[in-house]
Amino acid sequence: MTPKSPILKILCVLLLPAAFLSSIKSAEAAPLRTLKLSRPLALHARVLIVNVAGQVTVTGWKHPAFRLTGTMDARDRLRVRDQGHRLIIRIMRRHPGQSETGIRGAHLLLDIPRASRLTVRTVSARVMARNLVGPVRLKTVSGSIKLQSFSHRIVAKSVSGSIAIEGSARPARIIAHTVSGGITIQSVAGQLRAGSVSGSVWVGSAALRRALLRSVSGPIQFVGRMIPGGRYILGSVSGNIGFAPAPRPGAVFQVVTLSGDISDAIGPPAHPRSQFGPGEVLHFVSGPGGARVRIRTLSGNIGLEKMTRGH
Repeated sequence: MTPKSPILKILCVLLLPAAFLSSIKSAEAAPLRTLKLSRPLALHARVLIVNVAGQVTVTGWKHPAFRLTGTMDARDRLRVRDQGHRLIIRIMRRHPGQSETGIRGAHLLLDIPRASRLTVRTVSARVMARNLVGPVRLKTVSGSIKLQSFSHRIVAKSVSGSIAIEGSARPARIIAHTVSGGITIQSVAGQLRAGSVSGSVWVGSAALRRALLRSVSGPIQFVGRMIPGGRYILGSVSGNIGFAPAPRPGAVFQVVTLSGDISDAIGPPAHPRSQFGPGEVLHFVSGPGGARVRIRTLSGNIGLEKMTRGH
């Protein structure tokens, strides 16, 4: 080792923080790229959007074309594949593994034909879609999902982000699932499957014929009208469940909690599940209509409530 080595080591120690701060400063000053692109697109085209961070907003319109606007980090790469009947938009990150300090996500604003078949995949980007009638599939890891639409097939999935769905075709098939995010669904019709591990599930039904709502520890709440002959199944391990049907619900109720309590405002009182153990059970028929309601928890409480105007 040469005699200058200790001096070199000292210089490295002094210069490294300055270089690190300089890199952060340059990252914070990274410019944004403005997006502006429009081309013809088939009315029933398949549309795929892939983004990492930022936001994706999709709006359906009547024109046989798409329009892309917004901003993105100038260091990222935009890939657009347009085949007339199929559109793919991808944001490719050119700095994988780099600190997120100063790295701006892409904010995409996309107008597409209303009947398009839309798929959006993101990591932490928020997803918003509205005014669509074609099938919609929205998936994210930690971003939130908000859909206001009239689609007949809806799939919305997130790990830790929230999901909000308002409106659907009549009827529609809807699937919504999260791990820790909350789910809010209202003004929908048809068939619904919704579940969360620890997040809450709230459903305001317009005309659901089938509803399967599940959670592990998150609470479940169903408010709204039941359809004659409909099937409604709500289940949780430790979460509380509330069920508030419209006035004069015509249904057969089967309600069981293994170690929780049942409070009932629309039928007879519950009775103990067994003479020596915890839990309660409640079976009764309320009016004509032939609908069936099954509610079951392991340790959560169950409440059958009267729907109020505030719901």
